[in-house]
Amino acid sequence: MPEHWHAKVGSTIVAEDHHQISQKMNINPKNEFFPFNNIKYNNIVSMLKLKGTRKKVSAGETILSEGMPCDFFFYIEYGYFRAFRYNNEIEVTFGFSFKGDLDTCPYSFINDLPSLDSIEALTDSTVIVITKKQLKELEKENPEVNLFINYMLSSYIETLITRIATFKTSTAEEIYLKMLQRQPKELSNIPLKHLASYLGITPERLSRIRKKHANLT
Repeated sequence: MPEHWHAKVGSTIVAEDHHQISQKMNINPKNEFFPFNNIKYNNIVSMLKLKGTRKKVSAGETILSEGMPCDFFFYIEYGYFRAFRYNNEIEVTFGFSFKGDLDTCPYSFINDLPSLDSIEALTDSTVIVITKKQLKELEKENPEVNLFINYMLSSYIETLITRIATFKTSTAEEIYLKMLQRQPKELSNIPLKHLASYLGITPERLSRIRKKHANLT
């Protein structure tokens, strides 16, 4: 869950090792659920997927908009998303999510409040939407679902703390290079203006950084 919730889970994760996927998705939170072995993890993920509803989201479409009731989260089967909100009328991108991620506005989801964030598809995408009602039904069937969600939320909190520390001790260029090293494919598919917003710099500044390190792309 990105950055904000940006936690990960779905069709491919059941067949793959979740630690491997977590290590691959370093722009957003690592979804490592320590109390769960792979079998338990995959079982809960499968339950979530079976309970939810598959939905296609077009590039540029917002699956969640500011002010919208936030009574669901979604698993990304395919595609890229970004999370943003407005600060003093300036649009600020603060997270990205990819295939295998879970996403929502956690504060609004937990507290039954209108969403503070917007989440937009950067590519044509396919997701599985799980409502809070469906989640509660699953919790009655399997109490470990609640533990799973709690650890996912705690992972999100730790990700935010780590990010704050990183942004206080590293330059935008250093952060970009780390992201490039970890997730070159994902970075290459994020529009320049959104990546620049995430890094807190202008698109022009990011363009210069990219040219400086063109040999790495």
